Amino acid sequence: MVKKLTLPVLAVMLLAFHGRTLAAAALHNGAGLLLRPHWQAAAGEGGFPACGAGAAPAAGAWIERALRLNPQDERAWLLRGRAAWLAGRCDGALRDWERALSLNPRDPAAWALYLAAGGNGLQPDPAIAEGMASYFLFLGDRSQKAEQWEDALQW
Repeated sequence: MVKKLTLPVLAVMLLAFHGRTLAAAALHNGAGLLLRPHWQAAAGEGGFPACGAGAAPAAGAWIERALRLNPQDERAWLLRGRAAWLAGRCDGALRDWERALSLNPRDPAAWALYLAAGGNGLQPDPAIAEGMASYFLFLGDRSQKAEQWEDALQW
């Protein structure tokens, strides 16, 4: 005889099997919300901030907790790189974005951050480069479709 699973039982089972991953995701989502206004203010109309253009110390603590819970959290590595970039730790940001790319080498957002920051130790595979060529970049209320991914990053 199979008993019905209630919502609380399902929640407990989910937390038991995926608790650390879910907690890490919640932390990196919170960190992203804390970091976003600092990144946008530093970026201004240029779209990509200069290294050392600001800081978001509260976000850093959330990101570190997320990475302690799940060191394979690609999004947390991306956010850690953004926080490092804003705080002026440019080499650390590039290392964090390289780590994110090692976890998911097909993420166009990770490639955009890495390449826009001047990272040149890695190159996207042709499929990603082609996808980035048709990527839309949004800067404020403007958008432009770039024909080449290099142009997209410079724009």
